[in-house]
Amino acid sequence: MTRQKGNIESIWSRKERKITINNDNSKKGIGIPTVLLVVFVVLKLIGVIKWSWLWVLSPLWICVGIYIILFAIVGITNCIIMKKVEKAIKEIDKIMNDKE
Repeated sequence: MTRQKGNIESIWSRKERKITINNDNSKKGIGIPTVLLVVFVVLKLIGVIKWSWLWVLSPLWICVGIYIILFAIVGITNCIIMKKVEKAIKEIDKIMNDKE
C-alpha cells in the first residue's frame, strides 16, 4: 500500500508542476463597467451630467452587488450539497454497521 501512495504523490507532484508552468493570466485590458465608471466620473466632474454620486458610481456598486449575489448562491448551494453528503455518509455508515 505504501508503494501506491508514493505513486499517487509522484503523480500529484507532476500535475502540480504542470499547473504552475501553465499559470498565465489571459485576461487583458479593462472591462465595460470600468470604462463606464471613468466616463461617468469625468462627465460629473466637468459638469456635463447632474446625476447624484450614487448613480455616477453605479457601475461599481452594481458589479459588487452581482459578486455578492453570486457568492451567496455558491454558499447556499455548498450548504445544501454538504447536508446531502453528510446524510449519505450517515446512511452508508448505518448500512456498514448493520452488516457487521
